[in-house]
Amino acid sequence: MATNFIVLIILLLFLPSSMAISTQQICNQTEYPSYCQNIFNSSSSAEDNDIYYYGRLAVQTSLVRSQRFVNSVQNYLQYSHNIDNNDNNSGDGPTQTLALKGCKDFASSNVYMLDNIIAMINNTNQVLSFSQANTLQDKLTALLPNLYTCLDLLETTPTSENIRNDLSQMIDDDVKVHMISLTLCTEGWVSKDKKNINNNNNNGQQSPPLLSKFKLASDKANKKAILESILKGVKVNVDHHHHSEDDNQQGFVIINDFVVVSKDGSWDFTSINDAINAAPSRSYNDGYFLIYVTAGVYSEYVNVGAEKTNLFLLGEGIHKTVITGNRNNADGFSISSDGFMGANLSVVNAAGLHKEQAVALRNTADHSTFYSCSFEGYQDTLYIHSHRQFYRDCDIYGTVDFIFGNATAIIQNSNIYVRKPLLGQSAVITAHGRTHPTQQSGISIHNSNILPTTDLTTSNARLERRRRTKAFLGRPWRDCARVVYMQSYMDGVIDSAGWHRWDQTDFGLNDAYMGEYNNWGPGSHTEKRPKWSAFHILNTTDAQDFTVSNFIDGDSWLPQTGVPYTDQFTIITNHGRTQPSQQ
Repeated sequence: MATNFIVLIILLLFLPSSMAISTQQICNQTEYPSYCQNIFNSSSSAEDNDIYYYGRLAVQTSLVRSQRFVNSVQNYLQYSHNIDNNDNNSGDGPTQTLALKGCKDFASSNVYMLDNIIAMINNTNQVLSFSQANTLQDKLTALLPNLYTCLDLLETTPTSENIRNDLSQMIDDDVKVHMISLTLCTEGWVSKDKKNINNNNNNGQQSPPLLSKFKLASDKANKKAILESILKGVKVNVDHHHHSEDDNQQGFVIINDFVVVSKDGSWDFTSINDAINAAPSRSYNDGYFLIYVTAGVYSEYVNVGAEKTNLFLLGEGIHKTVITGNRNNADGFSISSDGFMGANLSVVNAAGLHKEQAVALRNTADHSTFYSCSFEGYQDTLYIHSHRQFYRDCDIYGTVDFIFGNATAIIQNSNIYVRKPLLGQSAVITAHGRTHPTQQSGISIHNSNILPTTDLTTSNARLERRRRTKAFLGRPWRDCARVVYMQSYMDGVIDSAGWHRWDQTDFGLNDAYMGEYNNWGPGSHTEKRPKWSAFHILNTTDAQDFTVSNFIDGDSWLPQTGVPYTDQFTIITNHGRTQPSQQ
């Protein structure tokens, strides 16, 4: 697949974007030539057209197919509801209904994104600005994990065979169309030089809100005074007056309104989900609706729907405000709302080591940020599903594939803790899910620390070397997986090979991208790293592709969060925060 794509790029590089190209010339170099020909021959005129025409036509086809898929899922949902209502224990029913509802949500998200993509490209036949192109590729990239997640739901839950076969075939067809759209739109509207030439060239170290130590004011009548007592130096807009256009440029974080959640019932809500339900839907163009969650353990499966944009969930600190659940083979805390920010929280899946796959957080939100949070579980702890995500000063715990998904994510100045896995298992940190070389997604781990938890250190110390738990930086979940570690400390728990195969196969070893740049510590030595074509030792030019500015276009959206970030390569001078004890 990757080889054909490279041939296509070489061919198109020598053709002006406005030059007329035949349908056959375009389609013969795609991953699915016959399928591509069928799409264009049934819709286009007999004359040749340029790359922009074919790109728009492909996206329009993607939209039509996605709308058809939503309608099919809706029809099957009605069928499942009828089964539920009749209480017919036939093997279908509630579990099938939940899977179909998940598919409908992901498919509806695809329709929404494709509408936005069409609006972006319909009236221009030239390369987009860096930020626009980054957004275009992000939305096209996210179409595929949405479909694959739906397919996973259908295959891992007891659904009707007819429903599963029908929707699986539609997904297979739609993936092909979306891949064609991704390739042609990237060629037409995205600059060959993907560096952000408009970045501000600073290191992003703006002053953040003071989120670590504060108390609630006692006077509940004055919301503005209460909020200002929580967030020192944050621009407050609870009276909904228009704020100055340059507020964000001055480093303000705009809070439009807020509620408080407390376990004892002394404030607005006792449940986080109730507070989220009370938040406005798509009502702010900028600024946040703040939900302040006082200290306590909240045993609930928090769900932030796509309509709850610009939501800020703020706790009192790691291990103070704790959101927990114990599902396995299912999601815990789930986020779909663009512009979400979480800070001073612990998110825990307490299912335990022996329950295997147990997600603490699933994040499908674009421009989402987590600051000073912990994510605690074992296998599949942090599901970075899709879109652009940023994690700063966080602690992430797990055993196997505990940072996984197909997002474009940066984890910076954080601690990644490898826990002791099941007997006979190796520990693996990342499992990325990129399926196509044009997808911009990947995981960039920068200025962070890779460390064992106390139980793993103790266990390994008691065992002879050959029996100790081996830990690896990652393995390819999908064939074009992409993960880089940059300027991070790696403890000796990391095996000298560094990277791992998927189930002892050669899957992904040619088309994946496993990169390292200027890491340090006993586990960082690259002499014994594998000789796979997927493995890369990056130079500074290569590494620049995975910075905040270039990888997630962070300069365009992180300043409004108030969260600090680093966009330059610096020398690490310490090992980060003191390692907390095993939970």
